[in-house]
Amino acid sequence: MSRAEEELWIALVAQANVPRPERQHRFHHERKWAFDFAWPGTAPRACAELVAVEMEGGVHRIRDRFERDVDKYNWAQLLGWVVLRVTPEMVRDGRAVALICRALGVEEGLRDSISAEELRS
Repeated sequence: MSRAEEELWIALVAQANVPRPERQHRFHHERKWAFDFAWPGTAPRACAELVAVEMEGGVHRIRDRFERDVDKYNWAQLLGWVVLRVTPEMVRDGRAVALICRALGVEEGLRDSISAEELRS
């Protein structure tokens, strides 16, 4: 997990209203594609039944990787997924969490406390 993914995980766990996402959720039965974070039907007020988040970084700009990502995102959409693509800057300035909360149909709001166990799991 990249540093930006860890920062997003902590930000999501800190949100009181965000259901716990699945990490590295495999969504295609034939390909080894996985989303960084996914809510497969676990957010009842979401904009779609299947919501995922992909962290975009420098490695995704490499030509072969870019082509594979486009293929992955197109298949995800055909399978009914709403895929939110976020950047490390969006995590740092809060736009990523705001976007995810909106997609999941929840209001932003920090929890009173977070245990070390919650951050690890």
